[in-house]
Amino acid sequence: MIMGKRRILLDTRKVSSIEGSVTQQFWPAEKHGSPVLVGDKPWERFGVSIFGNVHQDQGRFRMWYMAWPEVPPRSNSSYVAYAESIDGIQWEKPELAIEPFAGSDRLYSATNLVNLVRTVPSVIIDPDEPDPTQRYKAGGYVGAARVLEERGKVYPGSGFYLAHSPDGLRWQDYPAEGPVGTPYDVGTFIRDVPRQRYLGTAKQIIRYNLLDRRSISVMSSQDCQQWTQPATILVADAVDDRIARDGGFHHAEFYGMGMEAYDDFLVGFVWVYWAALPLRPGYRHGMWGQMDCQLVYSYDGSYWFRTPNRQPFIPFGQKGDFDASQIITASRPVVVGDEVRLYYTGYAHEHAFYFDKQWQRRTDLDWDHPTQWNEHSISFARIKQDRYASLSTSSQGSFMVAHGPLDGNRLLVNARAPHGSVKARLLQADGSPIPGYGLDECQGFSGDHTGGELQWRGSPQVDLPLGQALTIQFVLDNADLFAYEFA
Repeated sequence: MIMGKRRILLDTRKVSSIEGSVTQQFWPAEKHGSPVLVGDKPWERFGVSIFGNVHQDQGRFRMWYMAWPEVPPRSNSSYVAYAESIDGIQWEKPELAIEPFAGSDRLYSATNLVNLVRTVPSVIIDPDEPDPTQRYKAGGYVGAARVLEERGKVYPGSGFYLAHSPDGLRWQDYPAEGPVGTPYDVGTFIRDVPRQRYLGTAKQIIRYNLLDRRSISVMSSQDCQQWTQPATILVADAVDDRIARDGGFHHAEFYGMGMEAYDDFLVGFVWVYWAALPLRPGYRHGMWGQMDCQLVYSYDGSYWFRTPNRQPFIPFGQKGDFDASQIITASRPVVVGDEVRLYYTGYAHEHAFYFDKQWQRRTDLDWDHPTQWNEHSISFARIKQDRYASLSTSSQGSFMVAHGPLDGNRLLVNARAPHGSVKARLLQADGSPIPGYGLDECQGFSGDHTGGELQWRGSPQVDLPLGQALTIQFVLDNADLFAYEFA
């Protein structure tokens, strides 16, 4: 089946003439419920973190993640490790013998570590890259002091650096006179295929309402080597602070953000940091707190929209859960069948909970106790494809969409209407009806499907002229419509 362009109703720029009780609804992701990857190697004692990526590649799932050997961790004390899976749930850690690990008892040579010296690494697979040695690219943060002292590599300074690889396992740095982005230690990188560019985010510190806050900036590149200067896109505001206070916190910050690129817009997964007092002496931003994930979206990558209630897309869990206090997502989601999976790191305790009493925080944790393994674990949350938002009604309502030139002749809807229906009528661009394609002839759709078909009695859709500009009126009865397309 040749598919047309999906119109996803997170993007409502073409929607008009809303009647009845139709509203836009935003939907949270559903958690898988338990970790799919945990630390069980000497170089993973404190846990594993998916700041990196999961890709479907070469017939399997491939994951690049951070392994934390030290308890408690020091700044930039992680390694980049690799795992693979058939289904994305049961994972194996192959013995690569690429990067050794010096443990307290002996030197481990058969590890699943790769020679990518980065924290918060983002791996990009670029099938259009003509140079096979650069099919895999990665960006991430380098803490120069840590690297110079203990990993034997020399970098001009702390910041973000890019690297390339023929297989995703053996990496070589791109030449660099200095880092890109900002000097702060969190960022993500993706390949923005529709706009033929690479996008990166980087943490910034922006002052708002007397506090220095972690905030999000964005930068772009055509070749993954030369990058624009980072431009600020998201800063927590007074509304976020009010939500923070209502939740028992002091203020809000934005810690980092993953992204996914669609044809017409970008979806972002921002990690909202709910800061608690006391502030760390000498710092004006919050050191202790919890983190969840909210949905944001943009039409150009520069101006980003928030959801109306700023509700969590992935909330942190309940006390005692592996993700009870923090959610940090991968740099991009992965599509598996008709669902979108966003892998994330769950943290059992608040940010920086292990700092000692000289920083005004005490801990009664016994770091030699075996339960201190797996402070960070990896799981995922899922939604059905494109179901970030819907146009919905619990009774009946309708809306018009200026579809533009017809790019297929079978109308498929991504909808949920187990006790209702979705119908449509097709109109000329000027609003005049097309005979045979009215509401009375439409058989409609009921059920729950990402590709349910609408048909018209006595009017085969193959008769619709491709290229003709159309307007569609959708009529919803107790239904959620997430997306549609002509196939």
